[in-house]
Amino acid sequence: MKRSLLFLSVIILSFISCQKKSIEEEAINGDTVNSNATISDRIYTMKHVGKYSDQNLAAARNGGGIVFGGNSFIERMLYSSWDATWQGLPVINRGLGGTTWKEQIPYIDQLFTVYKPKVIVLYSGENEYLRFPVSLNKEVSKTFSPYFIEFYNKLRQRNPQAKIVITSMVASPTLFKRGYEIFKLSTGKYIYDIDNINRIYRDKLASDQAATGVTTRYVDIKPLYQQYSPYRAYQAEKFEADGVHIKLTNYAPWYNKLKPVVDSLYRNIQPATRPTWPWQR
Repeated sequence: MKRSLLFLSVIILSFISCQKKSIEEEAINGDTVNSNATISDRIYTMKHVGKYSDQNLAAARNGGGIVFGGNSFIERMLYSSWDATWQGLPVINRGLGGTTWKEQIPYIDQLFTVYKPKVIVLYSGENEYLRFPVSLNKEVSKTFSPYFIEFYNKLRQRNPQAKIVITSMVASPTLFKRGYEIFKLSTGKYIYDIDNINRIYRDKLASDQAATGVTTRYVDIKPLYQQYSPYRAYQAEKFEADGVHIKLTNYAPWYNKLKPVVDSLYRNIQPATRPTWPWQR
């Protein structure tokens, strides 16, 4: 009888553990989210431990480099031809998997300002969507865009001369299936909410450049990872089995589009054609 109860307890605990893990993996970089480490602990580890610690990066010590920040889409770049791609450029990766714009606001100085960056590259947004109750709202961009604006404003305040680059969010299979890429209301209206948040990113960059005179860039990588014609669809083969992360082998198209922009900003090279902002159309 005791053995039966023990066996049953093990089965129940295993089931609960699996259920908990499946829920937690909804966030980007679930393994990190499951850790007991706080965000502050994780930032300390990034800055002081390993190959990419501040002690080992000349750019981290000297300033004037290029700092990448955001969620695990950025963090995972370290494992996808990072050194080969950015060879010759003083890059620092401070992507923090499992976090949101809001959660990184208190750590802007530790993640960015301390490095006195010349260029800042950002990508984030997935965790805001993944944590939101799926059935309640298909316009999640309205709920978290104020936190993005707050993050951006503080980042600019603390880094007044940094050139800021934001790459568009992609439509991963999981977000696509939940209706955040395309959703039809009962009224017949369509909502394209990932497009909405990308528009907010783009417009914020444009208004910032107009107000400060500091160069900003929006890099649209979303079309690289989905189908638009003859209808919108996700390309599952470009993503990991979790349905969220881009496969490490599929970062190349992103790099190919982003690197010339980052390189030109770092070296103060003006592009052949300047981007057209909304008020110039």
